[in-house]
Amino acid sequence: MNASNLDARLVVTGFGPFGDHEYNPSWDAARALGESLEVDAHLLSVTFNSASQFAVAHLRANSPKPMLFVHLGLAARRELLCFERRAANERDDTPDKLEQAHCSRLPSRQPLHSENRQHRFSRLDFDELVQRYETGEKPVELPPARLSEDCGNFVCNALLYHSLRACEKARAHGQFADALFIHIPPMDSATAAHLGEYLARQVFSPLPRIRS
Repeated sequence: MNASNLDARLVVTGFGPFGDHEYNPSWDAARALGESLEVDAHLLSVTFNSASQFAVAHLRANSPKPMLFVHLGLAARRELLCFERRAANERDDTPDKLEQAHCSRLPSRQPLHSENRQHRFSRLDFDELVQRYETGEKPVELPPARLSEDCGNFVCNALLYHSLRACEKARAHGQFADALFIHIPPMDSATAAHLGEYLARQVFSPLPRIRS
């Protein structure tokens, strides 16, 4: 069963700076995406606490409105735009911005949640999403896109995992909800803004179908 695109609410997020990265283009891209579609964009801190709470809070506040979470983040070592299909129930030993004040390394391979589940998957049609991106007349400076099965094991992955978990719980109660994560490679602020505008008109207009 599919929710009407007209009924769905898009929730867009980007991240601020973290680690050695003084600039995070995901926020400029998220802000331009939100402005183009006339929806709010949310700037998240690079912390596991924000990752675990964001989607839960929005679903509670807006139930039973159909909702699609679109998370953007920086993948500093990638050259392509990556549509992430799944998230892993795992984090690495790198502390986030809050944890850095207390330790330089944490135990490796910690689960994000105690549930016995290794991965969570978005239910969207990712072949269609990549096709939408690639078949449009995108500005020449924008990178090609691909489907990815590896969202990493830092806060980006945690945000997608917790969002997918919250969406699954919402669907169990009859609310249409899903989430996806888009990793973007390093780029300047102008290119990031062009990317957000392009995503708005090419990938999210109309919105992908949200399945129950």
